[in-house]
Amino acid sequence: LFMTLDGAIIAMVGGRDYEVSEYNRVTHALRSPGSSFKPIVYLSALEHGWNPSSLIVDEPITEGRYRPQNYGGQYYGEVTLTEALTRSLNTVSVNLMRDVGPAETVGLARRLGITADLEPSLALALGSNGVPMMEMVTAYATIGRGGVAVEPFAISKITDEGGSVLFEQPAERTARQVVARGYVAQIT
Repeated sequence: LFMTLDGAIIAMVGGRDYEVSEYNRVTHALRSPGSSFKPIVYLSALEHGWNPSSLIVDEPITEGRYRPQNYGGQYYGEVTLTEALTRSLNTVSVNLMRDVGPAETVGLARRLGITADLEPSLALALGSNGVPMMEMVTAYATIGRGGVAVEPFAISKITDEGGSVLFEQPAERTARQVVARGYVAQIT
């Protein structure tokens, strides 16, 4: 999938052969976003008082039933949010989700354009729920537009054989600020 920041879908390959299967994996297949979901968790934390230089401890999680580990089992102690996101630290993402609340992060994901079922649990911090690729790209495009909602579209204009315009995307689409620019600038 290739989509511009205004939502124009430039290219989409949803499967190998449409005659064999009409199933579009870009729009329908639920794939675990994994660590690509972490920036949404961090953005939610920024909205709730954290900042890129806030310190948080990266250490094994020993409380509760959910106890994810960092890749390679390495922990860095006290780190800034910037360093934690750069290193994609699992325990920090889970602890941020715990602090902010899973429901708050789900709410942010909705504002960014993710409509897939998201279970408001700590595992969501590591991208445990399936999300179609189209929705993840839309969320990242919204971040790329400074927090202005992106609505994907595939057709710019339709004309008849005489050149009359039957349909045309509005030049100016409704711009809704769904995340404050300041928070988007910080996550970027």
